[in-house]
This record gives sequence, C-alpha cells and structure tokens, in this order.
Amino acid sequence: MGHPIEYHHRTNRHGYKAGALQEGLKSATGIVVAVFDADFVVPTDFLQKTIHYFADPKVGVVQTRWTYLNQSVNKLTEVQTMLLDGHFVLEHVARAGGGLFFNFNGTAGILRKEMIEDAGGWQHDTLTEDSDLSYRAQLKGWQFVYLPDVECPSELPVDMHGFQVQQTRWSKGLTQCAKKLLPMILKSDQPWRIKLEAICHLTPNISYPLMILMSLLMLPVMICRFYMGWMQMVFVDLPLMIASFWSISAFYLVAQRQLHGKGWSKSIWHLPWLMMAGVALTLSNAKAVMEALVGHQTAFARTPKYGIGKIASKEKYKSKIGSLPYFELLAGSYFVLMIWYSVETYNFLAIPFLSLFVGGYFWAATSKFWFEYQNKQAFEKARQVQLEAAR
Repeated sequence: MGHPIEYHHRTNRHGYKAGALQEGLKSATGIVVAVFDADFVVPTDFLQKTIHYFADPKVGVVQTRWTYLNQSVNKLTEVQTMLLDGHFVLEHVARAGGGLFFNFNGTAGILRKEMIEDAGGWQHDTLTEDSDLSYRAQLKGWQFVYLPDVECPSELPVDMHGFQVQQTRWSKGLTQCAKKLLPMILKSDQPWRIKLEAICHLTPNISYPLMILMSLLMLPVMICRFYMGWMQMVFVDLPLMIASFWSISAFYLVAQRQLHGKGWSKSIWHLPWLMMAGVALTLSNAKAVMEALVGHQTAFARTPKYGIGKIASKEKYKSKIGSLPYFELLAGSYFVLMIWYSVETYNFLAIPFLSLFVGGYFWAATSKFWFEYQNKQAFEKARQVQLEAAR
C-alpha cells in the first residue's frame, strides 16, 4: 500500500532485547517508536487513541493496558490474568494518577525517540531494560501517560515452566534496577513521596528470600509454641493471618471489580490458586533475587510464545527445568510434615495456611515434570517422522 515497511533481524544476541531495541533505533526515522512483543495483537485504532498525547513535548511514553487472548486455557492462565490485572488496573493507575514514577512495560506502548536518547538509550546491564529506561527518563523530567482504557491483547504462558521463566527474569531484572537506580533516585531532588514509592516499586521481590526464611523457621516455631493457649491463637495469630491474606485478596479483588463490575465475585474462587501460584514462584524467584544482589549475570531467557487461534505455532520448546522441581518437591514435603505435626498437636487453624504451601510447591514441581514428559514425547514423535521421511 506504499508504506515503508522493513523487516530487520540481527545475527547475534548482543544486549538481548535492549540490544535489539537500540539497534532498531538506528533505522527508526520517526519522532516516536511503538514497541510490541511477538505475542501482542495490535488494535487497528491503536495510533488513533495514543499518538495525540505526544503533542505535549514533555510526554516521553504512552503505555496501554494488556489484555489476554488465552486467559481461560487453564487455571494457571486464569491466575496470571488476576496477577497482571492487579498491576495494570490498580498499580499503574495509582502511580500515574498520583504523579509518581511508573514504568513502561516493554511492550504495548509508544516512546519518544528523543526521550530514549536523552535518558542514555536502551542499556542491557539489567534484564528489565524497560524499567531501567523508565526511571532514568523520569529522573530527567520526562512525563509518562498511562491509558487503562486502551487494550492490547497478548498471550500468557500456558505452563508453569514458561511462567517461572518470565517471572524469574522480571524479579531479577527489577532487583538489578534497584541496585543500579536507587542511589541515583535517593540523590535526586525528587519529593520524598516519589522516592519512597520508587523504593517500594523496585524492591518487592526481596520478599521471596524472606519467604524461604519464614518457611524454614515455621516448624521450629510451632514446636517452641507447643503449649500456646487458644487465646493467644485467637487474639494474635488469627488477626495476623487475616491481615496478611486480606491485603492480598483485597488488592486483586478490587482490580477485578473495577474491570468486571458485578461479575467480580467469581474471582474469589481463584484466590487460593493465586496464592499457590505465588508460592510456586518462591524458590525460582528467590534464586533470581540473590543472583541480582551478588551481581551474577545471566542471559535473557525468552518467554515461550506459541500463538493463539488459527495461526498457532507448532513449535515445541526444549525443556530445561533442571533440578528446581526436585527442590520444590522437597519443600512441599517439608510442609506436609508440618501439617502432620499440626494434626498431632491439635493446631488445626494452621492447616489451611500450610496447605497453600503444599499445593503451591507440588503444583510447580509436578506440572514441570508433566511439561518435560510432553516435550520429550513431542520431540520423539518429530524425530520418528523425520526418520520415516528420510527412508
């Protein structure tokens, strides 16, 4: 139709996604660049709803909200939908509306080329190049716009292995950004409310190593508190457990109510699965956070993309689950032991809480074993087809 469309493909992975984006800027001739990951479907009216915000010369980024093409595939995709909705419906709206820093999400958005260059370009010393650039740009005075009503459909990881690969990269990258950017943020002339929010935004994944520490201490604490009276449980333990669960539950349920109106109540039944999914990420994300803190660099692990609908990809991804599921089985068994101890000591109030850990760890381990088995079967079948064709 006369539009100057070109396809560019690098012959190396230097700098990974950040390197590819920086390389792409050399060919970009426009004032702004739109970025989409491979699994996103670009709405036909995307530019009509977004481009006019750049009439303000201070605007550097316009970010739109993710939606999901495959949210009903299985329980894992349903849980991921709730997790991401909390981020895009509550977190982004609150930060953008409150004049706080928030991040470009790496896709489904438009960036001003001048802003990218002014902030120092795409840098690949973290695994979350989008958050890194976002903070550097906002410290330079650039403004970000968030449009929660503009939806961009995307694909969610359909298996636990893909989900953990994605979340591990995000956890490690955000922790790397915290190490890199927090000194710069704290020395800046930004108001303290922005600095405090930046600290909270960049450091939440430290909770994963702390959760492992809590898990290890739980059984010794239960043994030490064997003679605990019922009043202590009712007036100390129970309120703490309710407060912990209520804050998480309210966060995600409010997001669902905002999106779905009266239909939000169906999401209540997903809450136990959501919490088990959080447990399933504990070991992998804790490892990622510790690697970030000690400065251990790893490659950019791409989230598996399969395609949705008639053009779905037939590609199979080789499994590299490693030893992680064995440690998850061990962790799940440890919590089974704690449930047994709770029954023996009549500490029945602890069982629902402990069951979430059992379910989360066993869900993570068994689903990855099943994923690996299916992949091996698929590769073996493909090999047999190739042998038959060769004959």
